[in-house]
Amino acid sequence: MAGVHPMVLGLCLAAVGVTGAELGGWRVHPIRPDLRFEAGAIADLNGDGRADVVCGSHWYEAPAWTPHFVREIEEREGYHLDFSAVPFDFDGDGWVDVASGSWHGRDVFWLRNPGSVGGPWARFEIGRPGTIETLLTADLDGDAQPDLIPNVVGRPVWYSFRRDRDAPGGVRWIEHPLPGQAGVHGLGVGDVDRDGRPDIVTPRGWLQNAPTGWVWFAEYDMKERASVPILVGDWDGDGDADLVWGSAHGYGVRWLEQRRGESGGRVWVRHDVDTSWSQAHTMVAADLDGDGRPEVITGKRYWAHNGRDPGEFDPRIVVAYSLEPASGRWRRRVLSFGGGAGFGISTMVGDLDGDGDPDVLCPGKSGLYWIENPAR
Repeated sequence: MAGVHPMVLGLCLAAVGVTGAELGGWRVHPIRPDLRFEAGAIADLNGDGRADVVCGSHWYEAPAWTPHFVREIEEREGYHLDFSAVPFDFDGDGWVDVASGSWHGRDVFWLRNPGSVGGPWARFEIGRPGTIETLLTADLDGDAQPDLIPNVVGRPVWYSFRRDRDAPGGVRWIEHPLPGQAGVHGLGVGDVDRDGRPDIVTPRGWLQNAPTGWVWFAEYDMKERASVPILVGDWDGDGDADLVWGSAHGYGVRWLEQRRGESGGRVWVRHDVDTSWSQAHTMVAADLDGDGRPEVITGKRYWAHNGRDPGEFDPRIVVAYSLEPASGRWRRRVLSFGGGAGFGISTMVGDLDGDGDPDVLCPGKSGLYWIENPAR
């Protein structure tokens, strides 16, 4: 924690149970510590083979993180109207575009990459479903293209697209309604029932992506505003899908273990992973250490409700968790503690330094950073 007395830092570390062993190896690099944008993505935006970063009004060219203008972004009530960053070549012209949305604008849109280092990027509206937390992606309809699933607190929908020269920007978007149960704070996508199709999970149950339409299963209740995403995966290695989530505006990271009940149906057992810090609003899954098993990577969101959330003034932290099947316990590795780096509302993991292992991008109201993986 820069500028903090070592004794004070030690007390902060002790408060969340951070040990010296958990802090080893990971190195935090600033890209723009003065930024306040909460969504970022990793992609090769200029076609030079390197992983660049896009965050808010600019994208940053690797390896020196040279800024290039994308667009002006309005700030309203302490939030920029840019709640996501989904990279994909939507118009098929060979350049990676970016999709986003906003809470205050109640909209979903995409930004067309003009190529190389050109700018500004043209903005095209996708839809106006209502206030959104952020965007998720998955191939819900099996057409081998990413669909956009906004976490709409209200009227839930998802969007597919096809390329059409007569549509704005050469892309035609199709809005699909979702059952109302998906219109809550917290959302995830993954194959819950192992039928090969991605389902949608919420804090109060899940929607099966059945051939005949969406089917609701109210099999559990997380009883809190969950992170976006809620991660779906076989975390304990027993062959079925479990759920991991953070308390987006409270304390705790938790998981629901899927088991088979006596009658053969699904039973969900709730466990705490870590209750020492607050505001795990977003998380990603990635294999950081190359052991073939993904970790859960998450971090504290700074100033999520402008000072009104529990633990708002606690030190920022970025953490990776992995479940050890033999012991049933979660191992915690602290990637950053006490500095500016945290997680905002949308981020990614990718090889930012070109050394072959995944690094962690950290956008948020406390600045834009990346954390170097020491594996190589």
